[in-house]
Amino acid sequence: MTVRRFVPFGTHWAMGIDVPYSFGVIDRGQFWSCGQCPLDLKVQVRAPDDLKTQLEIVAGYIRDQFSPYGLPPSRISKLVAYIVGDAADLAMTRHVLCEALGASPLVIAVGVPHFYYPGMRVEIDVYGTTDETTPELAHRAVSDFGAPTSASVLSTRLYLSREADAVAVTSAAKALGHDAGAAIRALLPEAMTVLAD
Repeated sequence: MTVRRFVPFGTHWAMGIDVPYSFGVIDRGQFWSCGQCPLDLKVQVRAPDDLKTQLEIVAGYIRDQFSPYGLPPSRISKLVAYIVGDAADLAMTRHVLCEALGASPLVIAVGVPHFYYPGMRVEIDVYGTTDETTPELAHRAVSDFGAPTSASVLSTRLYLSREADAVAVTSAAKALGHDAGAAIRALLPEAMTVLAD
């Protein structure tokens, strides 16, 4: 069993207060982080009010901070990006993060009204696994949603972006060959949206 490990603060950016937690935690192969911010080590906002540049900065932090702890971008299963912006900014967020970190992670962009540092427009939570034995299932067809569906399994957690029929989700899970949940990106017929993990 893997011993719990912590990614300490102070390697790439800092908060303006002492915080009682770490940049990230690894436990039994699962990884999760605190919100990653576009700050420097002097607690200054980098590229104030420039969302695209801040996204690129934070993606670089994610790549550089966590890879030495066994979480390169290929092992990230989900990013939750909290964004000060409109619908176009949320769409751009998904594009920039996938371009910077690879197309594998599920990217969930959530709009917020403001942050605690003026000029800061993004904070990103990171979830992944350091377990190299995670099954790699890619592009298996699933037809339980009423039409052929392309899905890629990314990790072993489950999240839904909106309500979905429990029977259909259970059937899809069985078709993907797992029993504990698997992060998937699904390409569904027009007007259908499901985000599952």
